[in-house]
Amino acid sequence: DELLERWYAGKLFATLQMAGDGLLVERFGPFVLRFALTGHERGIDFEQRQVSVWSLPLPGWAAPRVRANERADGDTHCFDVEMRLPGVGRVIAYKGRLTADSGSSSP
Repeated sequence: DELLERWYAGKLFATLQMAGDGLLVERFGPFVLRFALTGHERGIDFEQRQVSVWSLPLPGWAAPRVRANERADGDTHCFDVEMRLPGVGRVIAYKGRLTADSGSSSP
């Protein structure tokens, strides 16, 4: 399992990711999203397969839609994520780059 923490306008948004039934499962609050991962020469695409709230599957027309992809650029991890709600539109969108810390420290 992997805990992911993001900050929006000073507020923490944390999710827990894990593997389940051959899919990536991401939990936050009462929501569980399941994604198929497709790897290709540019990186990884996340294909949303199902959304549940309080363990009840939501029909596609009522579910939030998440579009996400990740890729490597040298030693940098790049990501692009967007979530839309039916009847509302985009509620979250973020993209960025992470570079691993070399582990060295300055004296």
